[in-house]
Amino acid sequence: MTDEQLSEIEARANAATKGPWIASVDEEHERWRLLGPIGSAGIGGFPIREHIADAYDGTKESLGPNGWFIREAREDIPALLAYIKLLNAYIDDRVEEYGRAQNEITRLSTRIAELEAAGRAYTPGLSGMATAIDETQKEMQ
Repeated sequence: MTDEQLSEIEARANAATKGPWIASVDEEHERWRLLGPIGSAGIGGFPIREHIADAYDGTKESLGPNGWFIREAREDIPALLAYIKLLNAYIDDRVEEYGRAQNEITRLSTRIAELEAAGRAYTPGLSGMATAIDETQKEMQ
């Protein structure tokens, strides 16, 4: 999932009525009413919940899971987005770390090849190679 897609989902979630939402059964009409948080004032000055949506289905039994899914989505989506962003940041850090490790491996491989070439070129004695190895070890510290 791209950062752009995550931003679009986040924008939709932020535009929706703030939660928590509740699902209420209207048994007379066999529907679930999805209601938002308590508003400022309603009928007779009593606070009421904002109407979000109604959910209809063929049977009362199938209304329960659908209503619950819709209700929980308001809280789940922002939590999932936050978790995905955290995972993406972790992955980005690991990719950068991998790149740095690859660069170091390349540098050390090149240095090893140089030392091997120097060792082959200096056959009368190994003192030059020993000095080069000592210098490389100092560089690595």
